[in-house]
Order: sequence, then C-alpha cells, then structure tokens
Amino acid sequence: MNATEATSENNARYDAVVASLEKLGVARSDITLDYYNVSYRAKPAVVSPNAGAQEYGYRVSRSFSVVVRTIDKAGSVTDAALASGATSIEGVDFGLSDASAVRSQATAKAVADARANAEALARAGGLRIVGIKSMQLGGAPVTVLPMARFAANAAPEPTQLDNSNVSVRVMVNVVFSAEPQ
Repeated sequence: MNATEATSENNARYDAVVASLEKLGVARSDITLDYYNVSYRAKPAVVSPNAGAQEYGYRVSRSFSVVVRTIDKAGSVTDAALASGATSIEGVDFGLSDASAVRSQATAKAVADARANAEALARAGGLRIVGIKSMQLGGAPVTVLPMARFAANAAPEPTQLDNSNVSVRVMVNVVFSAEPQ
C-alpha cells in the first residue's frame, strides 16, 4: 500500500468513528488527537516460507481521546467506536470534570488528620502543639481504572464499565511546633 492509500484508509476509518460517536451525543470538541504516525515496512528481498501473511508498505496509525460527559454512556461509546472501525480501546478511566471542591475537602481532611496525629504524638511525649512551622501540599486526583465485565462464550452484550467509584487524594506534609505542657 502506498502512503496516499494508507492515509486515505486511516482517514476514512477515523471519520467513521467520529461520526458514530457524534451520533451518540459526543461533542466533536471532546474528541482530540493524541498520536499520529506514518511508517513504512519494506518487503524483504527474500521472504521466508514460514513468515505467514505479512503486510508491506505504508501504515498509518493514530490514537485519540474521547471525553464522555455522561458516565452511563461510556460503555455504549466504547461499543460504537469498535463497531465503526476503531481497532483498540486503551486506558479507559474516570475522573471528575471539576475536582476543585472535592480536592479542597480532601485537603482540609488531610490537614485535620495530620494535626490529630501530631497532637496524639505530642501528648505521648508530654508536649502540646503551639503552631505550624511549615506545610506542603502534594498529590493529585487519582482515578480508578475500571475493568470491563466480560461473559465467556455468551452472546455479545454491551460493554459494561464499573464506574461507581472515583477517588481524589491529596498528600500533605505538615511540620508542627510543640512545647512542653
């Protein structure tokens, strides 16, 4: 296959996938290109009889991300992408569209936990906490990677993704000041 044919074939497949996803209500702006590659595989001068079926010539591959804003549609979007020409689905994950409020709550809880632990430690040592010397915030939202549920040797069913839990975690490092009681 020459470069023009490979590019045209890939473009047609991509367009079919995008059209299928748009029919499900995915906004075009939520489909973004992550990777695009054109490569060439030359036919060797001597082909081994044990080589099996080999494809030579140009090959075009691309990957793209799809944001699904209605979590219950994730499985049907996966199915539609595969049915319309996508050859693999990689890295399905869930997150929050705006994690700032939840992240603030997690930060407040982490600082409160750090203070409770410091106070228990200080009491055990005959000290009391009198202030905070320094604080550092780290960590980032962590999403739970769902597992697709498959039934062995059963009739094809829509993809079901376990989308019930999303975790947001923060890490704090707090240095407290203490003095004798």
